[in-house]
Amino acid sequence: MWVLMWGLPLWSAGQLTPETQETLIACLVGIVLIPLVMPWAYLRNQYVKAPGDPWRTRTASNPLPPLSSPAPRTTSGLSS
Repeated sequence: MWVLMWGLPLWSAGQLTPETQETLIACLVGIVLIPLVMPWAYLRNQYVKAPGDPWRTRTASNPLPPLSSPAPRTTSGLSS
């Protein structure tokens, strides 16, 4: 987001300071390196191909669990 919102507009306008240029280069290196080291096979198998749990269907034999109320607070040991 920094690259798109600040880095590239400053670069295209020719207003990069040395510090901003260093930050832009570091961000661009990260944008290139992160996809290279991602475990793509694991991500595909774990999040794309693996079957998920159904979350839309609820039957009468499998209703939502009841909400529990918090335990009542006691005032023992406190004087008024």
